[in-house]
Amino acid sequence: MKYRSMLSIKCRINHLMVGSLALATSVLFAANAYAEIQTRTIFASTTTGWNKNFASPIAKYPGDVGIFGFRTIGQYNPNGNVIPITGPLPDSTLISTFVDPEWAERLGFPPEALANVKNNIPLREVPVRIDAGGFNKKALSELANQGQMGFGLASPAYPITLGDWLRARGRIDITCFDHKYAHIKGTFSGLVPNHIYTFREWFRPNGSQFIVVPGVLGGAPASFIADKYGNGEYFIKLPSCPPMSADNVDHPFIAIAITVSFAHESGGLVPVLPLHPTDPSFPGERAFGQLHFPLNGERIVPGAGPVSDIRDWPCKHVRMLDSDLVMESPTAPAIGRAKVLIGGALMRPKTEVAFVRPPQPRVDGTLGFLATLRYEFENDDVLEGLIEGTFIPTDDPYVVKNRSKARFVGGANAYDTAIGDFRLGGKANFETLVANLTGKGEVCGPREDDMLSSN
Repeated sequence: MKYRSMLSIKCRINHLMVGSLALATSVLFAANAYAEIQTRTIFASTTTGWNKNFASPIAKYPGDVGIFGFRTIGQYNPNGNVIPITGPLPDSTLISTFVDPEWAERLGFPPEALANVKNNIPLREVPVRIDAGGFNKKALSELANQGQMGFGLASPAYPITLGDWLRARGRIDITCFDHKYAHIKGTFSGLVPNHIYTFREWFRPNGSQFIVVPGVLGGAPASFIADKYGNGEYFIKLPSCPPMSADNVDHPFIAIAITVSFAHESGGLVPVLPLHPTDPSFPGERAFGQLHFPLNGERIVPGAGPVSDIRDWPCKHVRMLDSDLVMESPTAPAIGRAKVLIGGALMRPKTEVAFVRPPQPRVDGTLGFLATLRYEFENDDVLEGLIEGTFIPTDDPYVVKNRSKARFVGGANAYDTAIGDFRLGGKANFETLVANLTGKGEVCGPREDDMLSSN
C-alpha cells in the first residue's frame, strides 16, 4: 500500500509538471505572437571611400551630415603624385592609397597633419608589420617568392585594380525584435581574398566637434576574413535596433560601412589613428572603405545587386593564338589585333598592351614590368586584364622573350565583372617595335547565358 501511495503521489507531481510546462509554453507562444518583429534587407553600394562612388555621394543623410563623404583610394601614378579618382576608369586601372584632404578639413584636422601622408602606394604594397616591436614594416610579395623563414602574402596576392575593387557585393539582413534588440547578418562576395574586413557603424554624435563618427558594429572584433574566393559572412547582435526604414531620419545611426585593411590589421576598436604620436594613420593609408549601406536619408546611388558566390561562376577557356602588336617606342603601348578563342569561338579583337610600370632590371638579369591588356570586340564587349610580366634577354640584344601571368579583371557589357587567370608568352623586338604575344587561360562570370556569351 505504501508503495502504491508513493507511486500515486509521483504520478500527480509529473502530471502537474507537464501541465505547468504546457501552460508556460502556451504563454510564451502567445507572447511571441504579439511581439513585433521587423525585417529589412539592404544591398551595398560599392564605394571609393566613405559615402563616395567616384565623385558622387551615395546618400544624402539627415542634418549636418548631408552629402559629406571622402575618398580612400586613388589611381596609382608611376611618375609622381597619386591621381584622385573622380569618375569611371578602365577596370585594369591600378589603384593606390589616397588620403582625401576633404576628410581632414571637415573633421577639423589642420593641414599640417597631412604633411607626411603615405599616398600613391599600390594597395598590395601597403607595408605590413613584421617584428615584435610593431614599428618595422615592409611591403610583402607572395609567400611562394620568399625563403623558408621569409615573410610573405597568402596566395592569391595579385595587384589590386579598380575592377577588383568594384566587383565587391554585399547584403545585410536586419531583424528587429519588439524595437529592443536586433540581429544583423552580412553576406559578401567579390572581396579581396584573404583580407581582414571590419563592420563600421556611422552615427551622428551629440555634443561633438565631428559631424559623423565611426564605431565598431556589434562590439569587438566585428571582423571577418574573406576566403580565398573573396566570399564572407558575419553575424552580429545589437542591444538596440537600427533604422528599419530610410525615412527614420531622426535616428542617429545612419550607415554601415565595410572596410578592408591592406596592412592586415583589424584596427581594434579604432579604424584609424590620426592622433597617434609615433605611428599615425589616416583613412586611405591602411584602412579603406569598400562597401556602403545607407540606413536612412535619401539614397542616390542604388545597391549593386544580389550577392553571388564566385567559386561557382562558370568559366570558358581562352587562347590567344597570335597577335600583331606594334609600338611607337619600347615603352609605348603595343596596339594591333589578336587571334583569340573564347569558349571555342574565334574572334579578332582590337588589342592593346600598355605599361603601368615600364620594364625594370632585376638582380637575375630579367626585366620586370606591370602592364594592362585590353580586348575590344566588334560588338562593343570589352575584356580587360592586368599583366605581371617578365622580359627575358636573348642572344639578340633587341629581342626579349615574354613570360608573364595575367588576370582578367573585368570589362564592359558581357564582361562587366569577368575574372580569370591567363598566362602569356611570345616575344618583343625593340628594334622593329613589333610584339607577338600568345597565351591561354580562362575567363569566368556569374551568368553563363549573359556574362560569358560568345561574341
